Parts: sequence; C-alpha cells; structure tokens
Amino acid sequence: MNLSVHGVGKSYGRVQALTRIDLELEQGMFGLLGPNGAGKTTLLRILVGITRADSGSVRVDGKDVTREPGRTNLRRRLGYLPQEFGFYPEMTAAQFLDYMAILKEMDDGSMRRRHIREVLELVGLREDADRRLKGFSGGMRRRVGIAQALLADPDILIVDEPTAGLDPEERIRLRNLLAGLATDRLVILSTHIVEDISQTCRNLALVAVGEVVYDGSVANFIDAARGVVWELRTADGASPPTGWTQVATVAEAGGVRYRLVGEGAPAPAAIPQPASLEDAYVWHMRIKRRTHP
Repeated sequence: MNLSVHGVGKSYGRVQALTRIDLELEQGMFGLLGPNGAGKTTLLRILVGITRADSGSVRVDGKDVTREPGRTNLRRRLGYLPQEFGFYPEMTAAQFLDYMAILKEMDDGSMRRRHIREVLELVGLREDADRRLKGFSGGMRRRVGIAQALLADPDILIVDEPTAGLDPEERIRLRNLLAGLATDRLVILSTHIVEDISQTCRNLALVAVGEVVYDGSVANFIDAARGVVWELRTADGASPPTGWTQVATVAEAGGVRYRLVGEGAPAPAAIPQPASLEDAYVWHMRIKRRTHP
C-alpha cells in the first residue's frame, strides 16, 4: 500500500490553500498535524476525491486517483470520517450503518448485516447496535463514524479531527482504536492536538499556511528541538523574557515556573530541558513564522 502526493496545489480565489504538497505514505498510522486553517482538511478532501486539486497528482499504488478510473478504484479502497459528520438521531446504530452500506453499493443483505456486526464489534459498540443515535455520547458517535468508514474493509482510512471535543477517556479509547486499525492498513489521522500524534504515530507531516513544514519520523521531529527548550523560575510578579515562546506556566510558592522555547538561554538561571513533541511543534512553527510572518 502506497499513497503518493506530488505537487498538489489548491487555491480559492486569491487565497492559496495548498502550495506544492509532496508526501509518500505507507501502511501504518500517519499523523497530519497543524493548526486550524493550515490546509489539512483541504488536503484530505483532495485525497478522498471530494475536492479537485488545481495542480499535482495523487496516486495509490501508482494509479492516479485524480482521474477516472483511478478515482473509482480509490472509492472502493477508502474509508473517510470527515470533521463534521451528519447522523440521523432517530436511527439505531445498526440502521444507520445499513443505510450507509447501501449507499456504498453493498447489495447483498445477509453479507451487509454480517459486516455491520463485525464493524460494530471492532469499534466496541456491538451491544449498542439497537440503541438510537440520539442517546449516544460524542465519543460513541465518533466510533459509529469510524464504523461507517470501515464498511467494505478499506485499505486506507482517513479521519479528520476525530478526538476534538471529546473527554480524556473517549480520546484515549478512540486513539487506541485507530492505532489498532493501522496494523493492516494506512490510517491518516489529521489533528491539531499534539498528544494524539505522540501517542499513536511513528511518522508525521506538519502543515502550516498550506505548506509542508516537516515530513518524517516523530523521533526526528522532536530531535530538531534539542537545545532550544528551557525551564526558568522567576520570583513573584516577574514576567519571563520576551523573544521566547511560553509552552507552560506553573504558579508555585514564591514564584512561577516557565517552560520556554527559543534559541539561547533566556536567562543565566534557565535550565535546559529535553524536548517533547509539543515543544518540537512550537519550535517548527517558530521557524515557519520567520519565513512566512
């Protein structure tokens, strides 16, 4: 399984949403990280064939999916959970999935029902199959959304901001589910939540203002921030120096402890710290803002 994105660009009038995106993705969990408005959703909509790119190509195992018949081939191999996914609240989970399966041209009724039971089991909702969706929590609805994306057993699963707005337990449950699904397929997780990437992905791309800022392993992403993360304790009322990005601020007895990212020690008393994924994200975004203020 190989998904190749080469030179993809997209604009809306004078707004350049994407600028020459190049990515090579293989089986496993891949994180697409970036702030809101970075262009992640536009890229995903191009990958699934909803939006047409102005330039470039998208190939799955060598077949260009921006054109027919490659687009038809992709639809049969792809599952997609958009950021905003509509439900019919009066339907049960099983009824909703049956409706979605029919839309996906799964015409054999007995096979369709068997597959619906399988995907509900996979997302941990088999016991809730006959409950109406209006009674589901936000996390349960997201899992139903993933279940519909898994109908027809796709080779590629694309999910857009699946954990946004969920409580910590639901976020962990959903992250673990997606990581498990990535053992035999390509799963693309698009998010602005750094922790979702750190807990699930070995590789990521950071997207900002429509460009790929970084593409590679999570380990190398973090390593790039080595030597630029600092801890500084100040007395009561003292502010941290300007020119460094505050990643964390903790009030303590007698002062405040700051975690700062930037080149060079912010003060003689500053203590260097090992970088986390969040620190690295801040560092890469600082670099990007220097070239694109």
